[in-house]
Formats: sequence, C-alpha cells, structure tokens
Amino acid sequence: RFSIEERKVSDERRTRLVQLGNDILGCQDKPERGLEMAEEMLELMASERISGPRTVAQVCNDGFQLSLLVGDDSEVQYWAHLSYEAHRHGWGEDYPLTKEMKQYSQNPPRLANRPASTAASRPKRERERERERGAAPLPFSTSPAAAAAAPHAATAAAPAATSKEKKIIAPEKDPGRAVAIAAPAAPSD
Repeated sequence: RFSIEERKVSDERRTRLVQLGNDILGCQDKPERGLEMAEEMLELMASERISGPRTVAQVCNDGFQLSLLVGDDSEVQYWAHLSYEAHRHGWGEDYPLTKEMKQYSQNPPRLANRPASTAASRPKRERERERERGAAPLPFSTSPAAAAAAPHAATAAAPAATSKEKKIIAPEKDPGRAVAIAAPAAPSD
C-alpha cells in the first residue's frame, strides 16, 4: 500500500503536527508566529488526510484566538470563517459555536481595551493566493452538500460566558487555550 519512504514522510509530518500542537500553546506573546503554526498545521492535516471536525475546529479556534491578539480585523474574520466552516461541517449550522463563529466572521470582535491593527499579519501574497484558489485551506470540503452529508457530533465544547462584555472560547479539555474577547458590536444600519 504505502512504501517505507512514504510511511517515513507521513510519520515526520505527523510528528511535526504534534510538535506544532504543543508549541502553539505558548504563542500568546507571539501571535503572528502562532498563526503561522496554525496554517502549517492545517496544511499538514490536509496532507495526512486528517479531517476530524473536532481536530480541525481546534486548530481554527486557536487561529481565531491568536488573530484576536494580533488585532487585525481581516485576520480575525479569516480565522472566524475557518472556524465556522469546521464547526458547520462537524456539528451543523444550528450548533451554538457554529452560529457564533458565523457572527464573528461577519462582524469581527476585538479584545477588550485593544484597538484594531491596520497591519495584516499574513503577507499579502498569501491572501491573494487563497482568493485565487477560492477555497478555505481546510482538510475537507466546505460545500453545503458535503456539510449536509457529514455526521454531527452529539456533544462538543461550547463557549462559556463570563459576562455580557466578555466571552471565553475554549475547548472543554484545555482551558489554557482560552482568550477573553469583547462582545461584537451590534451591526449598524
């Protein structure tokens, strides 16, 4: 089925994926580096055909939280959209976190007491390349037909509200990845 060389390359990618998963936890002081790690993790997952919704959603949530630390609205929207697609694919359109990420992708939140950054954290070249591809870099199809056919998990981590102004988005098993965010402003008419 797979040659010894192919298995070795696969093992190296999977080892790198585990390393990145551990290293990304320490990137709150270097969120740009953390976003690079999250993107690399999605690429490795696609190469390895790892597409479990919970696994993909965790990486996207990490990217979303790190993008909040960067403060770039377009970056926040990008990662919120990826997180939305991962949650929609795994748990459906009606799942609370799916709805929340959809809202954030349309109206990006900001960290409390932190102004928006005008500098994009990802190079313009990468953004243009993604637009040309026309698809989110997720290791599964994000088409509505594919989402409708996906099995939906009965349970998963939901965000915990700490106040009207702040929410914590964190997986139930790893509260160390939580980031407090300001509630998004109501859309203006």
